[in-house]
Amino acid sequence: LELGVLNGSSLRMWRDYFSKATIIGVDINENSMFHDNPTQNVHVRQCNAAKHADIEKLVTEFNTFDVVIDDASHVCDDQIASFELLFPYVKFGGVYVVEDSASSYWPQYNTTSKSMEYFKNFADVVNFHGVFDAGLV
Repeated sequence: LELGVLNGSSLRMWRDYFSKATIIGVDINENSMFHDNPTQNVHVRQCNAAKHADIEKLVTEFNTFDVVIDDASHVCDDQIASFELLFPYVKFGGVYVVEDSASSYWPQYNTTSKSMEYFKNFADVVNFHGVFDAGLV
């Protein structure tokens, strides 16, 4: 699943690289539907990945995901909202990637929160428990 379709080039790349996979792209722009190509296992849906109702429709249709790549708005609040909505639907052992995370440091994308701080908290928890469990604290 890729959030953010734009001109469809990454969907075509994923289709070529993962030739047996179902490739799903979502975008808020209705023009992204031009890249929908079910005969080649590429499915595009108009969807706001930061909205619960849109994600529920997507999950109802496609169930769970091996890989989620967020290359959508780059707005920190959207990145966090998309993660919170979609991560529960990533298969065990799957991967969730947020592209262009540097946008957390750009004022035009950093609205009320910074996605880097949000995601860093996960690393802090994992590493704290590892240090604590090893008796180093």
